[in-house]
Amino acid sequence: MTAFAAALTRTWKIGRYTATLTVPPLDGCIVHAVIEWEPHVPNDLTADELQSYRAGCNAAFAELGLLSAIVETNAQSGVKGK
Repeated sequence: MTAFAAALTRTWKIGRYTATLTVPPLDGCIVHAVIEWEPHVPNDLTADELQSYRAGCNAAFAELGLLSAIVETNAQSGVKGK
């Protein structure tokens, strides 16, 4: 057994994209999380896709039993029709 715990991950679909949340533990506490997108980071989410992303992100943190503070920058700039 190693002194390092495995990272926690959750993956969900957002339309044609897939998002994977990775939360690496650090000395028993979590200091950051990373969301990776496949096939690439979208810049053209529809309002429904943005809502789906947020719901998936919230569910992923809840499933992992984690509290989070999420900061979005320019969230509307990547939404079609905005």
